[in-house]
Amino acid sequence: GYLIEPLFFIFYRKNQFITSSESTKDELVRLGIPLKNVNMVYHGVTIKKISDQVTKEKDPTIVFLGRVSEDKGIKDALEAFKELNNRVKNLKFWIVGREEKEGYLEKLIKKTGLDKFRPQIKYFNYVDEDKKFELLKRAWVLIHPSKKEGWGLTVIEAASQGTPTIGYNTEGLKDSILHEKTGLLADLNINSLTGAIYRVISDKKLYNKLTVGALDWASKFDWEESQESLGDDRYST
Repeated sequence: GYLIEPLFFIFYRKNQFITSSESTKDELVRLGIPLKNVNMVYHGVTIKKISDQVTKEKDPTIVFLGRVSEDKGIKDALEAFKELNNRVKNLKFWIVGREEKEGYLEKLIKKTGLDKFRPQIKYFNYVDEDKKFELLKRAWVLIHPSKKEGWGLTVIEAASQGTPTIGYNTEGLKDSILHEKTGLLADLNINSLTGAIYRVISDKKLYNKLTVGALDWASKFDWEESQESLGDDRYST
């Protein structure tokens, strides 16, 4: 894919492109697409209204939401959870999403030496939209340790529930996560990821700041505005 992709774009240099993040826009330009042909249109977000009676968990709870696969960073998430158990009492880890293949998560838990922490790990598999937003609202933080993303829609979904995100400082995520405002960006290693998570869940003042910032950030993403942008004459041919 990495080898073929640059060749693929050569044939479409004169076409108009739409992307949802500045970093992906920059990447398209690096691949040879003229800057004037790359246009940024934010995703809208469909947000489920969750009852005000649903509140944050009593114990610190981190959630991973997405495909349970290597490229989405589940191994790094488990490693960070393992390290955090040395510093955080009663820590819980929720994993939400379909496995890459059946039994993959169980094998990974054993491989990372997390058997003794199994009671603190809960795997929800795939859930419907109502349950997804409920879990996002109850969790303290979302962790998104993917090494590459086009944007990071789950970041905005979590933000809509007042839940900050900790992710890697990489394409897409460095646009959907506003560092020090709606979450934290970590260097691409376990120590940095672990430190960022610990900082957020242990610093109440920072956490409250990120929660307010996340709610404000999520309110800016509207499907009607996205649709109006897509209705531009540039995209009508």
